[in-house]
Amino acid sequence: MRILTRWALTGLWMPGLLSIALVSGCGASQSADTEHVVEQQEPVSKPVAQQESDRFLLVLATTRLYREPDESAAYLQLRSVEQEAAERAARIKIAMERRERDVKNDKVWNEREKKRAARARKRARGKKARAAARTASNERREARRAKQIARDVGYLRKDAETYALQSPGTQAIVLKWIAEHGDWIEVETTSTEQSGAHCHGQGHEALGQFRMRFYVRRDDLLQTLRDRVTIGLGAGTSMELIPGVVLMPVSGKNPRYKVLVDGFEFVVSAGDFEVADSYRPNKPFEMQTTDTVFSDEALIHKRLKLDRRTHLPFNPYYRLYVLETSRARSTVYATTQTPCARYVVKVQNKYLTAAPPNAMQFDLRRSHGPPAKPYVEAGTEVFSPDGKLLGEAYVDAHLGVPIRSVQNVGRLDENTVEQTCFRKTFGLRHKIEDELTRQNLDLCVKLDDVVRHELEVF
Repeated sequence: MRILTRWALTGLWMPGLLSIALVSGCGASQSADTEHVVEQQEPVSKPVAQQESDRFLLVLATTRLYREPDESAAYLQLRSVEQEAAERAARIKIAMERRERDVKNDKVWNEREKKRAARARKRARGKKARAAARTASNERREARRAKQIARDVGYLRKDAETYALQSPGTQAIVLKWIAEHGDWIEVETTSTEQSGAHCHGQGHEALGQFRMRFYVRRDDLLQTLRDRVTIGLGAGTSMELIPGVVLMPVSGKNPRYKVLVDGFEFVVSAGDFEVADSYRPNKPFEMQTTDTVFSDEALIHKRLKLDRRTHLPFNPYYRLYVLETSRARSTVYATTQTPCARYVVKVQNKYLTAAPPNAMQFDLRRSHGPPAKPYVEAGTEVFSPDGKLLGEAYVDAHLGVPIRSVQNVGRLDENTVEQTCFRKTFGLRHKIEDELTRQNLDLCVKLDDVVRHELEVF
């Protein structure tokens, strides 16, 4: 089987309701010519187990989440098509500007270096002096090459923090499958605390703080793997994928899929694996660290070969640790993995280098830290301003800005209870700012359920 690959990055933003910021997680490292002995390490964290009966599905962030199984009903859309188009256009423009600037600067440097080397050879007296001049010129070129690699790595890290298209946590939305209603699927939002068992983000941080029911059209469901599969690529290389990765059909004569997994994109030919519209979470690969990583040079210059046309590129979301190596004659095979995929690549030993001190593995799909006040505690019911039950808080959840207090907002069978409403603004924490990056959500809770500052009055 032949696969084509393209690295996809970006961060995530959510139009309809929320946002998340991505922090890149890779660092530069020096290459080494000596062979490293790789030892197995204890896992850094253990995945969160899911019940076997739980069934999940995936949709894009541009998918409309309807309150009722009716296209005329109110809906929530976490990311608008306009946002996605604006981000793509901005990224293409910046990439073109970078390329033009870098080509110009590299041309100027090369011309300057040629003149400098020519002057040095002209001044040199004797064979030894000319050899020293050539050595000095080669050293300057190697130093320049190292700077170019660092520059390209910097671009990828910056893009991971700035854009939102396909970061590991936000390429797709994970929703729990509740029931089928003809062409509609009733779903429930999933908590950000359950990220260990899924390949994509749950609820995009803010939405993942609340348990709410929605309906999605069956046609909006993304395809995924039903079972764990290993794709052999020949010549000793392979990749293993777990259920929950996104498979998007690619047009063409032969059936192919674009695989979205942990910040990578691969185009693979349809093979001996079953495609489905839902999945049951499988155990992800345990996060492990070792003393050895791949050099930035290997990642930037396509030295990690999966097959003749395919390589593993630099990934700012996950550091690729070398878990084990094997040798077949003069060929070295190295095993590495991210939470949802394991790869065996062909690589030269000189591209294996010592891991930087204090290196760590990032899981960008988790949320951390206590909520800001005012907030409600986990399990608190949340209502819409018209009194309909929206759901409940999965975790201690920030409410936003208070807007009003009302009477008897809640289910009709309850006694009159004073409640207060909040307007929560979900803005994007990245460098693209426009009107499309913010949207408000009004929600109400019982006044006594609110945890506030001591002097705060609603």
